[in-house]
Formats: sequence, C-alpha cells, structure tokens
Amino acid sequence: MTDAQLKNAFMAYANFGAGVANKKTEMESRNFKKMVETAKLFKKGRLDGAEMDMIYTRCKGPSRNIPWQNFSQKAIPQIAQAAFGSVSEDNQQKVRQAIISKAPGLNTNINMSRDDVVNRLTDTRGYTGTHKERFDAEGKGKGIDGREERAANSGYVSGYKNQGTYGR
Repeated sequence: MTDAQLKNAFMAYANFGAGVANKKTEMESRNFKKMVETAKLFKKGRLDGAEMDMIYTRCKGPSRNIPWQNFSQKAIPQIAQAAFGSVSEDNQQKVRQAIISKAPGLNTNINMSRDDVVNRLTDTRGYTGTHKERFDAEGKGKGIDGREERAANSGYVSGYKNQGTYGR
C-alpha cells in the first residue's frame, strides 16, 4: 500500500459526481463524507457525523475543500484518532487500507419487484379511458403527447370561421 494508491483513491473520491469535464484536485465535504462512509469507518469509535464535519473543517485550510497534502498529513491521523482511539502508525495504516480498498460507486442493489400486483400495474393492456391514451400499441409511453390535450396553436381563436383566408 503506497502513497500513490492512496492519492488515486483520494482523486477518485474528489472527482466522484463531478462529471467528465471537471477534473478536481481537492475534495469537497460531501465526497469526504462519502469516502468515510464507504470505507466503513463511520460510527467506529467516536467518528460520527459531527466529528467528520470537525475533521473536515480542521483539514481544509483556507479554501473550502481539502487538498491532497492536508488530507494525507492532517485528515488521516485525525480519522485514525476518532475511529480507532489513537494516532498510531498502525491505526493510520488501517484507515489508509480501508480507503484504498473501497472505491466510490453507486448503489446498484436496486431490484425490481416481481409481484403480480406490480405486473398488473405496469401492464398497459388493462388501462382504460384517458390512461389508455397515454400509451401506444406496444405499451410504450407517448410522453407529453399522451398526457395533455394540445392546443392547435394556429394563431386563430377557437370558433373562427374564416381561418386560412388572410392574404388571398
């Protein structure tokens, strides 16, 4: 486990949710919290939400975000102190290992329910009335065209008899 691996993990968390065009070199508060929670250091010892905020505030320096230097020199020892009770090198290694081993990711544990109730609700063949108009023959939604009555928007008021005769 090297500083390069820790820096790569730091950069991955710093850029999590930033988009492809924005390459960040400093970590925001929300990404710091995500890193601590993902590494399963949250709720260990006295490391709770308030303590995470205090560590972040002490380490960020003059800017709003934590730069790599402050993270490696200030935040790691403080996280070790809060999570494991001391700033020993062994506890700092535990923190580093936990951060390196858990890369940031999305919650992909979402499963679709397979109940027959859900199947009936999502089967558009059983819809009637105005709800039936919202779907085409294959059961795909029509979008805005199926949701509201669209005005003609021809420039004439409704009921005008001589529509289209202007300019003849």
